[in-house]
Amino acid sequence: MVCAGLGGSVAETLTLPFDTVKVRLMTSGAHYKGMVDCGLKMAKEEGVASLWKGWTPGIHRQLVYCSLRLALYTEMSKWVIGEGNSSPTLFQKIQLGLLSGGVAISIANPTEVVKIRIQGDMRNPGAAPRYSGALNAYSTILKEETLKGFWVGCLPNVIRNSVINAAELSAYFQIKQWILEYNLMEDKLPCHFFCGFMAGFVAVVVGNPVDMMKTRIMNAKKGTGEAYKNIADCFLKTLKNEGFGAFYSGFFANVIRIGSWNIAMFVAFEALKKKYYDKFIA
Repeated sequence: MVCAGLGGSVAETLTLPFDTVKVRLMTSGAHYKGMVDCGLKMAKEEGVASLWKGWTPGIHRQLVYCSLRLALYTEMSKWVIGEGNSSPTLFQKIQLGLLSGGVAISIANPTEVVKIRIQGDMRNPGAAPRYSGALNAYSTILKEETLKGFWVGCLPNVIRNSVINAAELSAYFQIKQWILEYNLMEDKLPCHFFCGFMAGFVAVVVGNPVDMMKTRIMNAKKGTGEAYKNIADCFLKTLKNEGFGAFYSGFFANVIRIGSWNIAMFVAFEALKKKYYDKFIA
């Protein structure tokens, strides 16, 4: 559990600029020509540090969500396979990923709301930010929106993270299992690197539409006409006003972000896990 949280925190720090760009493209895509243009404009208009907006709640999220999802997945896997089986089937891996991701993000949703609002805060130079920082965001949301504000967009977030978690974990562990079974690579860094990227790619292809809707719902400002009634309302309005392609806005930024995030997370996770086993169990 600790290894997963630390691995997720390392990955978050290294890849956050891609996530910030992805959020901007999903929420204010008309302002930018693409991923590179978005990154350059943010750096020019808001400073290079703006690419790491939302780092603090991002770390909060990893310490809660990433720790829980892998801990739950691992423990439920042991329960599912029972005695005599080496690993769950692919279908079981998908089911375990859906359940562990849904439970973990239900608990971590407040950190996601704060992170996305800070990342999506696009303003003119010199204008006051929506929130002065993560702690101010937590306190302001609690004061103005009550506890309900922390679970805005919870349903699409649960759907998004259940789907992406199932895609990531089932793809990573299944591809790794095949690689090791057929002796294509050893259980070392190159294997973890390749499996991590493939897990991220599969996750984006499957989860980008719900990721986009979740991001828009969480980022919408109350009382401005931006807010959606629910995920169905967001889906229908987006489809009507922008077409199906809008559901894959930020796709390439998302592939780079989640692909590189999974590489960093799984490489760090496997390395930390090995050190833990070598020191405390072996």
